[in-house]
Amino acid sequence: MNFVKRCFLSPFIKSLTKSNENMETDVVEISMRKKNPAQNGEEKQATTKTANLFHKMLCNFKFYSSFEINDTTGETLSQNEMMEKHYEKVLQLQSAIFKHFRDEMPTFPLQNIQSIDKREILNEEFDKLSDSQLNSVAASLQPPIQIDNRELLIEVLISIHERMQSHLQLINTLPLYPTEETIWDEDIVPTEFYNGETCLALPKLNLQFLTLHDYLLRNFHLFRLESTYEIRQDIEDSVSRMKPWQNDATITNDKNEQPQQQCIFGGWSRMAQPITNFTIVEVAKANIGESHPSRVRADVTLVLNTRGDIKKEWENLRK
Repeated sequence: MNFVKRCFLSPFIKSLTKSNENMETDVVEISMRKKNPAQNGEEKQATTKTANLFHKMLCNFKFYSSFEINDTTGETLSQNEMMEKHYEKVLQLQSAIFKHFRDEMPTFPLQNIQSIDKREILNEEFDKLSDSQLNSVAASLQPPIQIDNRELLIEVLISIHERMQSHLQLINTLPLYPTEETIWDEDIVPTEFYNGETCLALPKLNLQFLTLHDYLLRNFHLFRLESTYEIRQDIEDSVSRMKPWQNDATITNDKNEQPQQQCIFGGWSRMAQPITNFTIVEVAKANIGESHPSRVRADVTLVLNTRGDIKKEWENLRK
């Protein structure tokens, strides 16, 4: 039995199946019963939330299905070993296509691996084959794959042969501070009203750790989410103290000729002030081997119309 499935994914698959059944039940009930528009909106929102949670859990399933570990011995694989394993799979696919279907895909077996192991390119190449040819290619692989559904077979072949980003690269691409998409996502950062009736797409600490890297990775993600929860609490507390409301009068911005409604703050918060102006002044080029800018500088203008002790705290802020 696959080591990853035995140690981690068995209880996880049960949770996925339960979520999928609940989602299908919601869809059937919505289609069979007549409801007023308000109820339809609530049901649609609940179904969308369930689908988003299922998608996040499915991403976790995909992450651990390609974990950097030997499925037989349970030993940790280095990044070079994972790359060699990936190259062997793609070379096997190229050999099978060159042997049987070189006329239908003449350039695919001759190209270098880095230029063909992307999802879009693999999907485009597999679409050139008929159902029988696709089944012949899948049957010639080791281990052979036998699936009757064409779309499912193409998806399985792509998932096996596409290039997966290493865990170290994924960690390096994470932002230092939580984004809006993460900080308000209740599937991974629950609110204080969470009652524990539904599952969350969080790393589990009560399951066997595959490697030391897996132990550190789960704790790292949980620590980031805990910090995100504290940041969200600070934001909610500051916003409630600021008492924002929208002014009915419209103003005209110099950069935008269209009139805009103005946001007025009726209260105040100790370390929260409205931004008067924000301008990005520099975006440096990315370093070699990186996809993000090496440096971004911006000017932020605030009006510190507060007490002297609070103003002093703002002036003492550093990096």
